[in-house]
Formats: sequence, structure tokens, C-alpha cells
Amino acid sequence: MNTKWVIAGAILAVSVSIGVYFATATNEVSSQTILDTDQTVIGQDIQYPSGSPQITSKIVTIPVGAETGPHIHEYPMFGFIMKGEVTVDYGEQGIKTFVKGDSIVEAINYTHNGKNNGSEPAEILVVLIGEN
Repeated sequence: MNTKWVIAGAILAVSVSIGVYFATATNEVSSQTILDTDQTVIGQDIQYPSGSPQITSKIVTIPVGAETGPHIHEYPMFGFIMKGEVTVDYGEQGIKTFVKGDSIVEAINYTHNGKNNGSEPAEILVVLIGEN
């Protein structure tokens, strides 16, 4: 076998190996901002509670056709729709529909009602920023 071809093949093999190594070795952690706001979904300025802080996270599942019932959040609440859709009635502030991939800061001290009008259960990652 011709020595030039052996050397060329070896250089090619090493080059490909190094390329694969660096492609793998330089994979970096990335982040994607899903929400950056200082207001709630109905335009209120976000106010943090005074007192001893407490953060609670949960996944809320709303079956097809089910409603949350009228309720309020006394503290900031972040929501990320992981699956399905939710339609929220904010009374005089209107009705808004949120679908998979949407993120919101929910209304504070404002009565609203959520309903799943979709065709599958809705799953929402909820992070409550309240106080003990």
C-alpha cells in the first residue's frame, strides 16, 4: 500500500475523531427565557408579599370540561402550560386562552375562573411565590 495514502487516511481519521470529540466536548448548557415580565396577565404590577417568603411549585391537572371555580391568588403565581389548553375568564378584563408552551404571571387579588375547553387534560406547572 502506498505510504502517502496510509498517512492521508490516518490524518483523516484523526481529524474526524478530533472533530467528533470537540463537537461533543463543547456542548454547553443553554437556557431559553420563557417569560420575562414585571406585570401580571391582566397588566397589574407584580408585588411581592411581605413577611416570611415561601415558594411552592406543583403541577395542576384540569380534566377536559372541568373548571377551577372562581378564585383569587393573593401572591404572584407563575404558570407554564405543559399540555392542553386552558381558557380563563377575567370578568371585565376579558377571556384569555392559554395553550401548550404559553407562560403567564396570573392575576393577583382578582377573581377569575379557568376552564379546559380542549380535547385533552391540561397540565400546568405552577410556581406560587407567597409567604408562610
